[in-house]
Amino acid sequence: WQPTGNQNVRNHQGNKDGAAQWDGQTEWNGEPTNKTNSYIEYGGTGSQADYAIRKYAKETTTPGLFDVYLNIRGNVQKEIAPLDLVLVVDWSGSMNDNNRIGEVQKGVDRFVDTLAESGITDNIHMGYVGYSSDGYKNDSVAMGPFDSVKNAIKTITPSSTTGGTFTQKALRDAGNMLATPNGHKKVIVLLTDGVPTCSYQVSSVMTDEDGSYYGTAFSGRIDHPDYTSKISPPYLASVSNQSSQRRWINSTFIATIGEAMALKQRGIEIHGLGIQLQGDETAGLTKEEVESRMRKMVSNGEDGTLYYESA
Repeated sequence: WQPTGNQNVRNHQGNKDGAAQWDGQTEWNGEPTNKTNSYIEYGGTGSQADYAIRKYAKETTTPGLFDVYLNIRGNVQKEIAPLDLVLVVDWSGSMNDNNRIGEVQKGVDRFVDTLAESGITDNIHMGYVGYSSDGYKNDSVAMGPFDSVKNAIKTITPSSTTGGTFTQKALRDAGNMLATPNGHKKVIVLLTDGVPTCSYQVSSVMTDEDGSYYGTAFSGRIDHPDYTSKISPPYLASVSNQSSQRRWINSTFIATIGEAMALKQRGIEIHGLGIQLQGDETAGLTKEEVESRMRKMVSNGEDGTLYYESA
């Protein structure tokens, strides 16, 4: 098309998303203050385009002499909210099966490298909680600026593991790392093969509409039923819920889910990765039932999607 009064110049129409559908604008007079017409957009349209460009020429009052214009339009800079992130990694003995802990080592390494290449690490503080059960190997990397802790986080995961699975305590430790009120987004990423075999004894519970219940208060004593989530006599107990009804505390999941609920109520976002989840035969739980309990521990997005994946 030709700008009015410039019969010697033909200019490109604009298009959207880097494709070939022209915007149909053939009336623009080439006025550079018009920031709408004839841009070729990439990575989106309008204000959502990653960038847009246009180039055009206008003949001056001197025949054969042209002004050539090049306009480049970037997107609005997106503000990245500061992020405090803690990886909570299962170091229990079952993580040796099928080299689960070896795969976790690789995954943590890739995760840190991906963050390192993101361009936003100045806004990230990070920590790590590696856990099993009391008396076995438990270790952590204290929360710190990403660049100061990334190497420690990449190397802390052991090559072999032992002990039980005290997920509740690990979540509590991660919550303590995230306790500083600094206005940052707070995120926990939990990586575990599923069944908690230790938990703090529950002293009260909250019952949901579907009849399930989770712990809301705990003592300092520990239930540790070894290789299962099932709590059996003489350690089986009943406690009151919000309606003063009694509920049996027959599973370590009750306390573990309760700890996760308390963290979410504090505004901490929990993501979960179930690593080769198995059922809990002693407790009569299938793999799917173990996974459903894991799903109760994680947060969900604005569209309702749970932040949980199986690996």
